[in-house]
Amino acid sequence: MKWNLLKNMMKRTPLVGDTRFSLNSIFVCFVMLSLSSYAQTLQKIDSSKAVGADAKLSEIEQRQKLEQSYRSCPSGYHNGPRLGRVRYTKDPWIWVVTPEFAAKYCMPEAFIDPELKGVEAVAVKVREEQDEEICGWGDRVEVCNKARSLRFEIYVKGEVKLPKENDLSYYMPAILPSRFLVSNSQHDLEKIREKINKIQNLA
Repeated sequence: MKWNLLKNMMKRTPLVGDTRFSLNSIFVCFVMLSLSSYAQTLQKIDSSKAVGADAKLSEIEQRQKLEQSYRSCPSGYHNGPRLGRVRYTKDPWIWVVTPEFAAKYCMPEAFIDPELKGVEAVAVKVREEQDEEICGWGDRVEVCNKARSLRFEIYVKGEVKLPKENDLSYYMPAILPSRFLVSNSQHDLEKIREKINKIQNLA
């Protein structure tokens, strides 16, 4: 297209009569073609940016819908890594939960074991000793190791009567490392406050 336009300009411009005019005409032609090409390039870039922005917005909306579904359970939600979740709490635990517990706290389906009986959930991880590190294993000075142990955290329903050394009225919310992976709903937090206040008033 550019070459045809240039040939037409050359045909219409008498080179013998005024060479300077011909060169100016060719220069103007190139400038016009360059400006046209530049405008088309800008249009393509703007169009590409618009498509990219739409895709990004769609991705954000999709993540928001997923997050809403993860937080749709009555008692709370698991805030560890989930599909589409960008910000989460790192979860080092191996979880085994009943279907009922999973439904209450939106736990991932992979955690569910219908054969779990007697408790609602069990969280297990390898615990590494942080205060002591022993070196010299295998008679090599540079070989060090920290003591390790298995830590089990067991979730039992509040109405289950566990044996107590002293039969006193008390209530204390669970303060367990694995508990940071399970956030309470606002409704459950209010129930906990009411229970604590009731026991304090009886004391």
